[in-house]
Amino acid sequence: MGMSKQMTFTLACVVVLSAFVPGVAGYLSARLEALETAERNLQALEARLHTREARDTRPVSFLGPCLRTPATPRFQQVPA
Repeated sequence: MGMSKQMTFTLACVVVLSAFVPGVAGYLSARLEALETAERNLQALEARLHTREARDTRPVSFLGPCLRTPATPRFQQVPA
């Protein structure tokens, strides 16, 4: 009779694991796929950002030297 209980327990464990393992495998597979999709989306966004930065960047050219304008006094002192 002891062998029957052990066999029942073993079969119950096998049934639980046979349902649990595929569920966990499916969950992990879905998580991995979501991570891969997020990585592809991030790479696409980075490529668009780099393209936009390259398009908006223009070389700066100076026509001549920068001239300093003379400082103008803010107020004139009038003797009291």
